Parts: sequence; C-alpha cells; structure tokens
Amino acid sequence: MNIFKINTSKKFDLIRGLNIVNLKERHKLSIKNLKKGSYIKLGNDVLYVEDVYTYTEKGGEWKEYKLINVMTLKVSFIEVEEDDYLVVTLSETEIKMRNLGVSIDDIEDMSEDEEGQIKVNGKIYYYEDDYKAKFSRENSDKKEKVYFYDFEAEDGTLLTIEEWGSDKKGYDYEAWLSKEIPESSIEILAL
Repeated sequence: MNIFKINTSKKFDLIRGLNIVNLKERHKLSIKNLKKGSYIKLGNDVLYVEDVYTYTEKGGEWKEYKLINVMTLKVSFIEVEEDDYLVVTLSETEIKMRNLGVSIDDIEDMSEDEEGQIKVNGKIYYYEDDYKAKFSRENSDKKEKVYFYDFEAEDGTLLTIEEWGSDKKGYDYEAWLSKEIPESSIEILAL
C-alpha cells in the first residue's frame, strides 16, 4: 500500500473536518474548552486534537491533548494545568531512552538523592521533581499508573521521563523535551 496516499488522505480528512469558529466568538474560548476533534493554531501550524487524556494525583488533575499537525501529521502534546495560574506545556520532541546517557537506576538514584543531571543534545537538565499519577483517556474509567521524573535546563526547557507499567507486567519508559508556552500563543479555531 502506498504510504503517501494514506498520509495525503489523512491530511485531507483533517482539513475537511475544520469548521472554523467565528472570529468574533474566539476571544470567549479557552484552551480549557478543548475536546477531541477541536482545532487550534500554534504559530503557523494548525493542529487537530486527536485525543484527550487526564492525569490525576493527590494535588489535583491536569489535561493532556494529543495533537496532529494537519499538514505534516507530526504528533505533539499540550498539557494544561491550573496551578496559581494556567500552565500550558508543549511537548514536541521525544528522546530515545538510549540517548539520555544514563540508566533507569541512575534516574532512580537522582530521585532518591533529589539531585542530579542529564545531558541531552549538549544541554544539561537538572533534577527537579518526581511524582506519580493516574492516567485515563477521555470517556474511560480505566486508569493506568504512571511515574514522572522532571528535569529542567537553565533556559526553562523541560525533560520529562515517564515510567509506565508495574512490577508484575514490566515497565516502559518515554522521555520528552517540552517548554512552557503562554496560553495566548494558542488560537482556538474550532471546538
């Protein structure tokens, strides 16, 4: 099967699905209103909300939106958390675990010591925090456990390592580079 035809077909489907909100009404919309099927504009990119996830921890919960760029089909994620203010974090670069230059045991030691650093692409990320949460998909009661290890560079760029699984089933790990962005940089095109 021709992958180009599949990608082109998906692009057209995403573009056809865009039903833009009236310009006068957009200022009333918030990123907190996003749902599966919404469209946003970030910079010059139009992104489709393919899925919505919820993370729950003792202190509260936050949402994560899986985004598909309608032109490139590149996947990225935006997390939205209400803290003292609305925190919006864009994750668009996944890092292979083998490229971190440290083992999971090293990361766990940093967590226990509450200090340490990881160098990625010439930039040093310093240990900040670790915590657990429960993950669920929109409209699902099934919850999965996830453990986060957060590191931050001097310029504010974040490195988050996610641990998925259990002792019984084994663990999978993902690492993402992300950055905080202002809510005002996101324009909601369609809900």
